Amino acid sequence: MRRSSRLAAVLVLLAAAAADAAGNVTVSRMGRRLLVQGDGADNGLMLESAGGGAVVVTGTDGTTVNGGAAVTAERVRGIRIDTGDGADTVGIHDVTVRGTLRVFLGDGNDAVLLEDAFVAGALFIRGRQGRDDIGITRTTVNSDVSIRGSTGASNVTFDGVTLGRRLRITTGPGRDRVSLFDIDAHRADRVRLLTGDGPDELRIELASFDDRVDAHLGDGDDFLIVSDVFFDDGAHLDGDHGHDDALVGLVFAPAGEDVDFDGF
Repeated sequence: MRRSSRLAAVLVLLAAAAADAAGNVTVSRMGRRLLVQGDGADNGLMLESAGGGAVVVTGTDGTTVNGGAAVTAERVRGIRIDTGDGADTVGIHDVTVRGTLRVFLGDGNDAVLLEDAFVAGALFIRGRQGRDDIGITRTTVNSDVSIRGSTGASNVTFDGVTLGRRLRITTGPGRDRVSLFDIDAHRADRVRLLTGDGPDELRIELASFDDRVDAHLGDGDDFLIVSDVFFDDGAHLDGDHGHDDALVGLVFAPAGEDVDFDGF
């Protein structure tokens, strides 16, 4: 199955940004919750499983962790990452989180990639100012997923994601791109996609939703692509004000359920 072009772009940005990373990341604990705190420099870090509930946090391209190369934490249940200001990059690979995973991106152009992960609790990612690139691939989240992009342009990409409850993606007034590709939402609750004002692009491809999907692209000249999607409880897709265009492929809904395209 092909990987979405948006996710490929996130991977390129993550690699390019990491080449200029520096500073120090502080790792501590509060009970079984792992706390990762960046400084004001351009931090680069990778979180990976060390087996048995342990997580290793490694600095990339010049970033230190507690003054050294890496720190391993045992018996981790929840994770909170706060990158601080600067152009930061965060990779989270092959990690099982038994609790909640929270990622707070500070001011600056940040990139975060969550891949091959399992999150038993909720997933929260929050941007601030600057351009943020957020990618989630080959990951299952059993509880709520809430993504809030930056006040600048945001690029949010889901590729091969299984959702357990509600999904909410909110982006700001910049030129945003949101892509949902290969999504399994059979067990999920309601989905809300709010791209804010500005010229935005929303793509929903190869996806299945058991509950209702609501999307509002905000004011501005927006572009919507919907193809190979099952809306089992209907959908309302609204371009709001502006010159909006839509490219619609195969869309399925049961008898009596409407899929509405407004403003296109």
